[in-house]
Amino acid sequence: MARPRGFIVLYRVLTRAGKANTDRLLRALHGYEDRSNFGRYVYRRPGFLDRFPHVRLIRGALIVRKEDGEDLVKFLEGFGAEVHVREVFLNAEDVEALGL
Repeated sequence: MARPRGFIVLYRVLTRAGKANTDRLLRALHGYEDRSNFGRYVYRRPGFLDRFPHVRLIRGALIVRKEDGEDLVKFLEGFGAEVHVREVFLNAEDVEALGL
C-alpha cells in the first residue's frame, strides 16, 4: 500500500515588503475577526486557507493536499512571499486532518 503524499509549503514575507504587506498577507491567508459598533458585533472574515483542509505546523509552515499546493503557492507569491515547497509522506494525523 502506497503512503499518501502531500506538500509542505514553507513561506516568509521578506522584510523589505514592509509590515503592512505582512499584515495584509496574514489576514488574507488566515482570515480575521472584524468588529463594529465598538465591539458589539463580531464578524469572522474568511481567509484563503478556509477554502481547503490544511495542517499548520508552525508559523510559516503548512501541509496541504497535492491538488491545493499550486493554488497556495500562487497566492503567497502574489504577496511577494518567499516560498519553498517539498513533497512529503503524510502520517496518520495529517491524512485524517486533510481528509484523505
